[in-house]
Formats: sequence, structure tokens, C-alpha cells
Amino acid sequence: MKMKKDRFALASWKFGPLVVGVLLTGLSCTLAPDEDLDEAGGDPDVASVTAELTTCSVSLSCDHDDIQTYTVDQTTVYGPSTSTHLCWASQMDTYGPPTYGSYLRVEAVNLGFDVKWRVSGIGKMSCTKQCCFSSNGGGNDVRWISENFVTNTQPSQCLKRADTWWGDAMTINQGMSDWGAGTSDMSSITYGGTSTAGQIDMHTCASGGEAYATSFFVGVPHSGHNVMPQASQFWLNYSNGDALWMMDVLDGICVFRRIGPTLEYHIPNQPSADGHRRVKIEPAYNSSTGTWQWQLSRTYPYGATNWRPEAQARCFYYDQSQ
Repeated sequence: MKMKKDRFALASWKFGPLVVGVLLTGLSCTLAPDEDLDEAGGDPDVASVTAELTTCSVSLSCDHDDIQTYTVDQTTVYGPSTSTHLCWASQMDTYGPPTYGSYLRVEAVNLGFDVKWRVSGIGKMSCTKQCCFSSNGGGNDVRWISENFVTNTQPSQCLKRADTWWGDAMTINQGMSDWGAGTSDMSSITYGGTSTAGQIDMHTCASGGEAYATSFFVGVPHSGHNVMPQASQFWLNYSNGDALWMMDVLDGICVFRRIGPTLEYHIPNQPSADGHRRVKIEPAYNSSTGTWQWQLSRTYPYGATNWRPEAQARCFYYDQSQ
């Protein structure tokens, strides 16, 4: 067990996938970032904790034009601080020749002076303010961001899993690294319960395939509640359309639960299906409802209808009242 404490006597302990916060003084303060953030998990958490959660106006600070988006094209970009924002993988693209494969990773990185969100690979990262999320636990409420969860595969083991936080936290698929160009390759989230860990899975028989995840908790630790998601989950599978409307942007965020399969540029034995593929989640205006909503969509080579990339999304409410 590791413990860390700042000068205001705020401490946090981590037991398995769940974090317990203890406020010793009643002061409102921010937990200092870790000195070394282990990207495979196990170190203390990058966390922001207050005695009474400070919230912002959803209509003024959490609308579609308040969402920050960062784009990478075989590059690395730093985003906002983990103490103020929550960021997630929102678009994943394929590498064309000569590289082939897919790579996108969103993670928290300790820069010494601050812990920042970082996105690498090809695709996009979206961010919203943490103050958009609220609960009704009063002085017992916390907002916590987990360490970076990673799992990786090898040819002898085509499915690898890593535990994330329990089901009272949002667990977000933060991308994958997949150079095997297998049409069945994908990363996915299995959600936990009130006392069981969630998991990030990587499905590929290629060596070095990785999947990434982050958990985000809002509310009262050990209160026995599950995270508050929208009931429906949204899935672009092999047979349905190419875009799905999801939650209103003012109600919360939508993130990937599963990325893939069939995201590869090259489809073995199907050269006519080769080409750039993309899955993404973004705010878009829905003229039928007159509101801005999250939309899950995909693009793929013309005529490759039997080899469309798949993705699944889940939405979480800003209001996490118990």
C-alpha cells in the first residue's frame, strides 16, 4: 500500500481497483501529482479532491463549443491538466502503407510541474472540464482520475486483460496499438460491479498489441452506487448504418467502449477493400431534435461494405447523483 499526503493533510490510498479518499482537515485543496506515474498501473492516482465539489454551469461551460479537441497525425500533442479536465480517445484512424496498422493512445503524463493529458498516434482526443460532473454527496464527494491502464498481447496469447477500477467509476477505452493487421483485432472494456473490477481487453494474435484505459470516479467512495450511464449502448456493427445519434452534449459525454474489429487498412485477400478506415465520436447538430448530440460514426473505402470498421460507445451523465 502506498500513501501520499500534501501539506494540507489530504491523503489517498488505493486498494486494488478502487480508491478511497480521506479528508482529514475539511480544507479544500488539490492532491499533488505523483512524482512518477507508472503507465502500466500500480502507482498512486492522479487525483483532484475537494471538500465540496466546485461545479460549473453546464449550459455555459459544458456545451459543444466547450469541448476541446486535439488532433494527431503520427505525432504527439499535450492537452490540459488532469486536475481540471477529463480527456478521452475520440477518433481512431488507420495507418496506410508502408506502415499499416492502428495506433492511438490517450494517457496522463507527469511533466514535473503538472500532470497533463497526452495523445499520440493518428486520431483525436477530446476533453471536457471536470467541473461539469457533479454528485450529491456534499463534503464527501470526490473526483478521481486513475493511473493509466495497459494490457498487451503476444502470439501465444491472443486475448489479454488488465483490471481497471470498479463499476462505480467510468472506465474509458483510450485507444490501442495494433500492427498485426488482423481483421478481428479490437480493444474493449468490460464494466465492473460495485465490488468487482472492470477490465480493458486487447484481442489480437500479433505480438505487441496493446490496449489502453482510464477510469474516472465522481461521488462518494464506498457508497455502493454504480456509475450513472445512459441505459443504451451504441454499436456500429457489420450490418447497420454508418452513424448513430447518442446523448445530448449538455447531458454528458460519450466515449468508446470498443474499438474494432475491421479497422485495418489492408484486408487480407480483399485488395478491393483496402483503404483508410476511421471511427469517431464527436458533437454534431441534429436537425431533427434541434440539439447538439454526440454522434458515433465511421468511414471506410468506397464499396467495402462487407469490411466496415466497427465501434461501440457508451455515454455517461454529468450528473452522477446517487
